[in-house]
Amino acid sequence: RAAYVDGITGTATFALRREAFLEEAQACGLAVDAAHVISTAIDVGAAAAAFAQAWQGWKREGVTAVVCGTDTHAYGVLQEARVEGVRIPEE
Repeated sequence: RAAYVDGITGTATFALRREAFLEEAQACGLAVDAAHVISTAIDVGAAAAAFAQAWQGWKREGVTAVVCGTDTHAYGVLQEARVEGVRIPEE
């Protein structure tokens, strides 16, 4: 199972990135539940906070990968994942 952290800008760029990821994930057999797609501002702190709020539920539901729409989102997710004790890339 995978999750996706999206941007809230509403631009075509983010829609294309999200759709491309979801299509390829499905083609590879990855499950991406709609509840595992979250959107935040393009901000490290916002992405970290959104991940912190979602992570325990995602973890219980078997999410083992998080894909981000931007590097900024990824930095926030990585920051908060470390706080949560997630060892990356080991886990």
